[in-house]
Amino acid sequence: MEARKGSKRPRQRTAVKDASRRVQMELRLAIEHAVTRVLEQSNSIAEAAPQVIRVICEALGWACGARWEPDKQTQAIRCAETWGVPSAGVDAFLEATRRQAPSTQLGGLNRRAWTERKPVWIPDVTKESSFRRAPEAAKAGLRGAFAFPIKVGAQVVGAMEFFSREIHQPDAELLDCTNYIGSQIGQFVQRKQAEEGLRRFRAAMDASADLMLLIDPTSLHYVDVNDAACRALGYTRQELLTMGPLDIFSTPRGELIGLYQRMIAGEVSAPTVRGDYRRKDGSLLSIEAYPRAVRSGNGHVIVSIARDITERLSTEETLRRFRVAMDNSADMIVLIDRAAMRFVDVNNTACGLLGYSREELLQLGPQDVLPSSRAELERAYDEFIADPTHITGMHSYYRRKDGSTFPFESTRHVLRSGDTHIIAAISRDISARVAGEEALRESEERFRSLTELSSDMYWEQDEQFRFTSMSGTGSERVNVKTFPAAGKKRWEQNYINMTADQWAQHMALLEAHKEFRDMELCRLDESGNKIWISISGEPVFDSPGVFRGYRGVGKDITERKHDEEHIHFLANHDALT
Repeated sequence: MEARKGSKRPRQRTAVKDASRRVQMELRLAIEHAVTRVLEQSNSIAEAAPQVIRVICEALGWACGARWEPDKQTQAIRCAETWGVPSAGVDAFLEATRRQAPSTQLGGLNRRAWTERKPVWIPDVTKESSFRRAPEAAKAGLRGAFAFPIKVGAQVVGAMEFFSREIHQPDAELLDCTNYIGSQIGQFVQRKQAEEGLRRFRAAMDASADLMLLIDPTSLHYVDVNDAACRALGYTRQELLTMGPLDIFSTPRGELIGLYQRMIAGEVSAPTVRGDYRRKDGSLLSIEAYPRAVRSGNGHVIVSIARDITERLSTEETLRRFRVAMDNSADMIVLIDRAAMRFVDVNNTACGLLGYSREELLQLGPQDVLPSSRAELERAYDEFIADPTHITGMHSYYRRKDGSTFPFESTRHVLRSGDTHIIAAISRDISARVAGEEALRESEERFRSLTELSSDMYWEQDEQFRFTSMSGTGSERVNVKTFPAAGKKRWEQNYINMTADQWAQHMALLEAHKEFRDMELCRLDESGNKIWISISGEPVFDSPGVFRGYRGVGKDITERKHDEEHIHFLANHDALT
């Protein structure tokens, strides 16, 4: 009987061990499957990590965990995401974990898993001297802990740590499980990084204004194209991926194949190819392409970046036509290379006015014939190139070969020529106009002087009929000293002899822009005496015919009006009459 009892004990212990191993295996499978589901449902490691920590903690009955990743600036490791059971102590511990500065020190928990590249188990972190968060763990009631590295192949890209409220001895089966989970998460990180890299590449391709086409040099088919290529050529991406450069590009097959082979062999590194794409509607698109041979797997792919040069070709053609017509212009035309600050072409008019031969001028630049320095002109040209609307023209003077000068006005245009900018300046000699303007100015000055000496007044009004200036002795007597008129309208000056109807008739005449003569107005001076003036005016229009106001003269007729009033008084009150 004793023998039979003794013979049962080994079998019982074996059964217990088998049951325990079966439970551990089921737990391991449950954890692995749960982690797999989380990774399948997540778009990023930042989204997946808290859920991975949660499912592992819930399966083990542990309290919290965190994921650590390399800090890009310091090359140390820092906390990225955390999860924990609802608890004030756990929350405080996780907050301390998130705040912990990145560290490169040895020891600890996650740092050991990182540097040793294998799982680490600490039965009681509060007794571990190298664990920097031991005080916070003790306050939260946390004891047992383990961590494992997240690896992509042999490279460690992160670590995960977990904490329990109980003291636990190392579990070899669980640590082995974490090796698999760490590798699984590493593959997820690698896949998401590749997807993100591909997404960024696709976004960069489609954001480019240039046409980007990837070509298989063996099959001569497009393997990828960007949105700009689709828009410019009028095809969908799906349509272009069934085609190749031989279907739509002007370069013959033999030339393309030879070029691709030389690029792959390294004989040609950065060629530039000009040609025409044939759009879906049959029209041609002129382009300049910059193909490159790039390694892809065991072969190569040709990355062709093409730029629409239709506008540039049009500009160059316009420049060629412009230069043909230059010498037939009566105006000076000079073309200036912005980079070299030299004339690259001038017309016969420029040679004649400046006194140089064409060959002499082509050795000079604008700084040699203008009063501005080279630095000043460079700044002005750069501003004009950056914003052609910034400078509309120029008024200055040219210096001839003999040292004499003449005034000019010019308009400027920016043209593209190869890799540089050309400033096309069209200038007109305005010597005659300047002389005429000077004569007019002198005439006006003489007129002003005469009005200042005249007993009459001279006045001007703007388009709102407000006085803008007055001159002459008359204005001094009847306006400036008595009632300042600048900025006022005529009917705002307290004239006493005008009725509302009379003012209305006068305003209507002004609105019709008609002249008026000998309008008599009366008002009182500071002493209460009547002052009479007679005014005449005419409308002023600028050269395009836009109304600009009125101008006219005034005459002090106070003495005459007093005489008339005296005669009228005598006629009505003299006893002899």
